Amino acid sequence: MTGAEDRSPRSRPRHLLPPGPRLPGIIQLLCETGVNWRYLQLLRRRFGPVFTMTAAFHEPVVVVSSPETARRVFALTRDDFTHANATSSLEGAMDGRSIFFIDRADHQAIRRALAVPFSRRHVAGDAAPLHDLIRRAVAKLPERGPVALVPFGERLATCVVVALIFGGAADDPRNEALADLAVAGLERSGSFLERLSVLVPPLQRLAWLNPYKARHADEAGRFATVIAERVAARRAEGPSADGPVLDRLLLARWSDGRPLDDEEVASQILALIVAGNETTASVVAFAVRWLLMNRPILEALRDALDALGPEPSADALAAVPLLQAVCAETLRLSPPTWSVENRRLRRPLDLGDHVLPAGTRVTVSPVLVGRDAGLYRDPERFDPSRFLALSPPPHEQPAFGGGLRLCPGLWLATLEMRLLLAELVRQRDLTPVRRTRPMRAGLVVVPSHGMPVRARPRVRA
Repeated sequence: MTGAEDRSPRSRPRHLLPPGPRLPGIIQLLCETGVNWRYLQLLRRRFGPVFTMTAAFHEPVVVVSSPETARRVFALTRDDFTHANATSSLEGAMDGRSIFFIDRADHQAIRRALAVPFSRRHVAGDAAPLHDLIRRAVAKLPERGPVALVPFGERLATCVVVALIFGGAADDPRNEALADLAVAGLERSGSFLERLSVLVPPLQRLAWLNPYKARHADEAGRFATVIAERVAARRAEGPSADGPVLDRLLLARWSDGRPLDDEEVASQILALIVAGNETTASVVAFAVRWLLMNRPILEALRDALDALGPEPSADALAAVPLLQAVCAETLRLSPPTWSVENRRLRRPLDLGDHVLPAGTRVTVSPVLVGRDAGLYRDPERFDPSRFLALSPPPHEQPAFGGGLRLCPGLWLATLEMRLLLAELVRQRDLTPVRRTRPMRAGLVVVPSHGMPVRARPRVRA
């Protein structure tokens, strides 16, 4: 009997883990480190929409990669799963008490505290000052030298999240100083060893390899100290139920009724800053990359934005159908991370050809769901028109997760990426400086070299 016959769904008991590559674990790890989309697509074609990866230093993980299997994972209730850390390197940036690690009732308690400030309505109310900040930041970009869009976007996104957490304007000197500390403390070198250390727990014991604990350790330490000081000061002043995120976290309660202490509040703040720092910048940089490779779409988007006049409002910009479609298509082809929803099953999960037993770690792959040929025609082509009349549900575009673990910052990230991309296209003539490719940078995937472009001011007719 051949290997292919051994691993076909019909010849395997449905309760066993799905088939997967027989490559040595270290090779699978290196493929993941290199963000090799073609490798993942090869696994999907070879083994079907559900397969098992077994990278060195990690337990097996079942990858689901079709809209239907993603829908079943997102439909799990809090009694069906617990969170499973994708990599312990996350704890270099966020500890185990943050919203990204806690489960069930405690997770829901923190989500309730964040519900109002991160809601669609609240974010829409902040659109005008957010747009003003972005417009001025793009206007200040250098006219001649290359601009690395990833670090530019990260600092801008960090300023926005810091202001949402602590209150005040994003360009308030205190908030800007804290944002600068955050960016410096989380800065990455992008080296292969650093990227490998994200996935290999033993390497994280070597301090100089850990991208979140070693690099710029002084800045990271001062960043944590400033957060602790501001948390303690606000608690002493007395938080308000109508205040910023910090106040709502200070008033929040764990499932046992205990309030969060200062360290637990700081853990949530750090997690929100890390998540907001990286994902928005990644999507905008990839959107620019796709537009530069598809000039007719870039020109069509520019024409649609110019049609709004010289000083369009934030609401008008964000509502441009082609802008929304470009962002959606970018999320489909270039999501910020190759996997989301790392869940450990508490109960068996029926995925059709396979029933995953309790204890299995399962993850959804946005990059594979987004390339599902049964859902998207010509899935490798960058074609925003497919989203002009379509708003896909999370299981068809799972870049922000879904179900009980849907990203709490979804609406803020969506508005940020639309406004930032709009202003870059409106204000600047963008040209690439060098070829780029997807690469892992910390917890996310970004264009290599920071996505360098020349951003000359536009000369309007």
